[in-house]
Amino acid sequence: MIDFNEKRQLETLLVEAVIRMGDAANLIAALPANLRPLFAPSGSFATLVANALALCVSDGYNARPSSLSCFLRNMADLCIDLAAEALERFADRLAMPAPVSHDPFDDIVLRPDLPFLDRQQLRKALRVTISGTDYPILLINGPSGSGKSFVARLLDHLVKHLPDLEHCIVRTPDGSDLPTALEVAKDMLTNLGARSDNLPAQATNSKRWPRELANEIAVELKKRTEMQAKTWLTVLDLACDGEIGIDVQAFVHQLSTCLLTGVSRHRHRLVLMNFPEEALRDFDADMQIVWFDGLSTGEVADELQRLFAHLGRVHDANELAQGVMQGLEQPHQNMREIGRRSTAILRKLM
Repeated sequence: MIDFNEKRQLETLLVEAVIRMGDAANLIAALPANLRPLFAPSGSFATLVANALALCVSDGYNARPSSLSCFLRNMADLCIDLAAEALERFADRLAMPAPVSHDPFDDIVLRPDLPFLDRQQLRKALRVTISGTDYPILLINGPSGSGKSFVARLLDHLVKHLPDLEHCIVRTPDGSDLPTALEVAKDMLTNLGARSDNLPAQATNSKRWPRELANEIAVELKKRTEMQAKTWLTVLDLACDGEIGIDVQAFVHQLSTCLLTGVSRHRHRLVLMNFPEEALRDFDADMQIVWFDGLSTGEVADELQRLFAHLGRVHDANELAQGVMQGLEQPHQNMREIGRRSTAILRKLM
């Protein structure tokens, strides 16, 4: 929405305006009404301004015009100097999302403090799966901590930037019990905004029941594509300690069959994390498989330097990258720590 330098410029303009006003009451009043209850009115003027901006930026373009645009326009109305003109220009530009002029598949910053590093094979495979119908299933496998679950963040980023794309994501949290097909079906319906009261009761034929559940979910998903002509990503990250129950495997197999055949089949894609290949043998010709290997120190360093240079820190990008990697073993199988350290630095740079 705004880059690092624009954020600094806005902070300077707004802090000076609040100082001239003498208190933060007008700053709070300038926030859109729906965001005021979320604002914590404490700290210095600089802290208040930074928090108000962060609140509006996090709301993105959920409102039309955007919350940030409304906030800046309200602040401009309170200014009587050249700051008002600058704030008005920002408000005009940020009122609506700009036309997509970049390729979100290549983005390494998903939000101001959230990087998504490397994985070019994944980005290429996602582009193929989403943009065409030849390979509607994408299977992503790899060791624990390699970043498979984090792919959901990239997919959410794509949905925000590609208006013809929508998704339904279900993930088994770390430390959970092995999920059942019924639990997965209920979670999917919840994410779709539908009730689960009418799901079929468990029958004596336990092998058939997961397929019946999948049929109900497929009907609900196909309703969505009939109402809105979008491409739907069904994203399932269901492994618990590397295991997926037999009933869930049957559920996913039937769901794949339903979504990739019949009405609206050209609009559905499946992205599966840590799912056993042998449970999808019928779909070999429809599937891409991406394995998350560990990254070398050189690969990680190159991506981190590119990230920090992108944020305007060309002069010390190498130093920041080395700080992130300090003390980590290679090859870098566990991307969680690299992600945590990178995010911590990005937040300091905000």
